[in-house]
Amino acid sequence: MDALEQVVNRLFIAGVSGEVWLDGSFVTKKPDPIDIDFILIADSVQYDQDADIRKLVDLLIEPEDWPPSVADTSVVFRDPPESQSNFSEVLDWWERRFGSKPDKGLPKGVVIVRLGEADE
Repeated sequence: MDALEQVVNRLFIAGVSGEVWLDGSFVTKKPDPIDIDFILIADSVQYDQDADIRKLVDLLIEPEDWPPSVADTSVVFRDPPESQSNFSEVLDWWERRFGSKPDKGLPKGVVIVRLGEADE
């Protein structure tokens, strides 16, 4: 939980708009999960226009010393409506991946943490 709080707090303080989707054993009843699986759905315009946000989000794409090694991260960029070619397909893929148990395909919930001015 400390690692997740660290990541979300840094994103929030930097002003990142988007959503963090959580998955894996961290969001189950499994005691002592090994890691936290999550994706950041980030605003591509904000990423392109803000060097500090870009640097922080890049650490989620190509981690160095951050985020904590217990976090398994990916980033999906939400483009402006006129540029969204396959965004819904990408989001559907992640929803299927996070929204079902891999061994049995049974449905499960996805925990979403909203940051900044994220749109629905």
